[in-house]
Amino acid sequence: MSLRNLSPPLVTLAGVATVAGLPALDAILSTTSLPILKCINAAAFVLNVGAVSVPGRLDGQQDEEMRKGELNPTKPDASNSTASTVYGRNRSRTLVDPSGWAFAIWGPIYIGETSFVAYQLLSSNADAVIPGIAAPFAAANILQSLWCASFRPSYLGDGMKKYISAATILGIGVTISMNAPVYGFTIAWALSACADGMTKRQPAHSEKDEKILSTAAKVQSKLCWAGSLACGATALYTALV
Repeated sequence: MSLRNLSPPLVTLAGVATVAGLPALDAILSTTSLPILKCINAAAFVLNVGAVSVPGRLDGQQDEEMRKGELNPTKPDASNSTASTVYGRNRSRTLVDPSGWAFAIWGPIYIGETSFVAYQLLSSNADAVIPGIAAPFAAANILQSLWCASFRPSYLGDGMKKYISAATILGIGVTISMNAPVYGFTIAWALSACADGMTKRQPAHSEKDEKILSTAAKVQSKLCWAGSLACGATALYTALV
């Protein structure tokens, strides 16, 4: 079965099972031999990379149209494609669309994950920590793969299925928030991108509804900047203490 054809109930069930089963998985892997743990880490990461490489996600469509100049939030109905429908000016009024540079963080993330997987396979220096991080690492990669399956046009219909991608991102957070400063820094980055995106999407029209929207966007932007500073400061304190 293709990743893009996975049904919402199946993706939901897999996500819930991954998060709920994390404690049991951690207990099992903590007593598993190092060679097997290293293979599990590598396999989970390969699954993640494979899922990310499958085309058709909403962010991929948006990026492609923006590069072609076909998607411009300031020009409604610039294109009739799915990406424009999702990310066009009206959709931007959700006030949570981040700036494009938000997604640049995936580069460092995948460089770090690739480096970890290669290092643990080629060196014994990481053997002491592998039993404690194998379960969260594998679960995070599984949830990332499920997010890739759910962040697609077919999940934008009515009902709860449109929230599945957000739920899988929450699951990723649950698996990596074990006193890890990098988690706080990642959230700080995301909130900064959202704040910047809201600033760029504040309407220039003077109609009453537009003024209300502009005021709301300014308030949300300030809250995001405050949240970003709080997350960044907390992560830095955790890293240094």
